[in-house]
Amino acid sequence: MKVGVGKSDMTYFKPNVTMFGYGKFEHQATGVQTPLFARAYVLDSDSQLLSIVCIEIQSCTIALKQAVLNDLEHYFKAKIFTHENLTISGNHTHSAAGGYSHFPFYNFSSGGFCPTIFKTYCDAIVRAIIQAYKTRVEGTTQTQTGDFEDHIPVAFNR
Repeated sequence: MKVGVGKSDMTYFKPNVTMFGYGKFEHQATGVQTPLFARAYVLDSDSQLLSIVCIEIQSCTIALKQAVLNDLEHYFKAKIFTHENLTISGNHTHSAAGGYSHFPFYNFSSGGFCPTIFKTYCDAIVRAIIQAYKTRVEGTTQTQTGDFEDHIPVAFNR
């Protein structure tokens, strides 16, 4: 199996941009304390390809995933990634700019849809996936299960 990893900065900042998720227009950014990233993993077994992407925004909308797929198809000149072999998961942060959803309900508190934010997020995800795809090397994957002791603040450890 070949395994590749990629990471791309997806921080969007403009003074007073409204952050996603609190439902308050007053929740606006005044600066960047911690950059936000898209992290991609590509697993390639020669017969199957899978990409798992974790993004540091509230969630991935279907429109954002479709835009990523369109850009990847354009880049690779082939449909290497599809809805079936690409998973994009948001870490549900409220410290990222809103306004990237095509569903109006999610954009009410952020002043509506913002194409610049949408493109910033899409481009970062695409860069991370391409990097992961290009850096594939022979490797193995493992899974592990276990419990954290109650005193370990894992829910807050990013």
